[in-house]
Amino acid sequence: MPHSISFALSVLGLMLGVLLSHVGHADIAAEPLNRNRPLDPAGAHWAWYLDFNVDDIANSRFVLFDADTARMKGSLGSGAFPTMHASPDGRFYYVAESWLRGPRRIREDFVTIYDASSLQIDGIIELPGARRALMSPRDRTVLTADGSLLLVFNFTPSTSLTVIDLASRTIKGDVPTPGCSLAYPTSSRGVSMICGDGSLLTIHFGSDGTVLAQHRSKPFFNPDKDPLIENGVSLEGVWYFTTYGGQAHSVDLRGEEPVFGSPWPLVDQNKKPANFLASIFTMGKAGPWLPGGFQILTVHEPTRRLYALTHPITWSEGKGDHVFPGAEVWVYDIDEQKRIDRIKLRDVGISIHVTPDESPLLLVGAVDIETEEFRLEVYDAESGDFLRELEEPGEVMFHFQGVSGR
Repeated sequence: MPHSISFALSVLGLMLGVLLSHVGHADIAAEPLNRNRPLDPAGAHWAWYLDFNVDDIANSRFVLFDADTARMKGSLGSGAFPTMHASPDGRFYYVAESWLRGPRRIREDFVTIYDASSLQIDGIIELPGARRALMSPRDRTVLTADGSLLLVFNFTPSTSLTVIDLASRTIKGDVPTPGCSLAYPTSSRGVSMICGDGSLLTIHFGSDGTVLAQHRSKPFFNPDKDPLIENGVSLEGVWYFTTYGGQAHSVDLRGEEPVFGSPWPLVDQNKKPANFLASIFTMGKAGPWLPGGFQILTVHEPTRRLYALTHPITWSEGKGDHVFPGAEVWVYDIDEQKRIDRIKLRDVGISIHVTPDESPLLLVGAVDIETEEFRLEVYDAESGDFLRELEEPGEVMFHFQGVSGR
């Protein structure tokens, strides 16, 4: 075949191919980008957990998890040290987060509002200032019980609250709270804060975010002898805390002023450390035991049971017990103020959560002792039986919370 004819046929074939490709593409609609599928209706055993990225703190995320199937349902990239709250009507999630921008990692703080049905961003509120409390628990921010205000705790190092009106999505100002930190919802539109002397500061707000009243209680624990671990849990407006030494404290925050219950022991505080032989034969579990972990307590409302993450001090050598991982979850009858069960964990636990339904599951953020890999383990909260686990859930289950709140 002459070279000119061969060249002409090649050009013709190329043109025909281009033409056919355009005809084919004309029949195919462009796929939209960055669109989330609506979430399925929430199941009874859905929960959020914070996957804290220890290698890059600015790339942590909240993960929505179905404990019945051990499958992820969705996630929200949430920057560094975030907190999350669900609106009372379940329509929105409010995520307070910090992002590090550019090569110099300049910090910016926001409250991002997500549509709960699609996890799409519905609004962003930029927080003023440059320094806020980091490495603190869920209670660095608080949603008031009526859902009207979001309060953000600031540590600069002076302490204060930034007041955000959620109806207008605007910042109403800062309220100084000298010597008092973190925030717990009180009454319908109030907040209580733990102070350095062991007392509580309670603040009540008007509908416009202005302060109506303030009250400082008497100390209810001794911070020098047995400090309170601030990771509390609420049941019908009553908050439960434990001290480093395992003393349970209840604080009723439903009224204008807090009402303190009588302390009661979660552990045998008079038990002497086990001797050498007892420690060997029990693999260090002879005791005494203390609470410890990131999210130490959780509660089941229908049965009024309190769950606490505990470990024998022989494991920790008595050092850092308030954050040391747990070997067991101890279960208490709140009204009787006594332990009724012990749930042995397959691995060591760092955070726990119980689903709020009539057939509750116990969720445990755990660490494999041999591989040091993190697991999300699911147990029957009543029998203590291990059911299933989610492998490779992320870096660290820093804390859990339910789909519609705690």
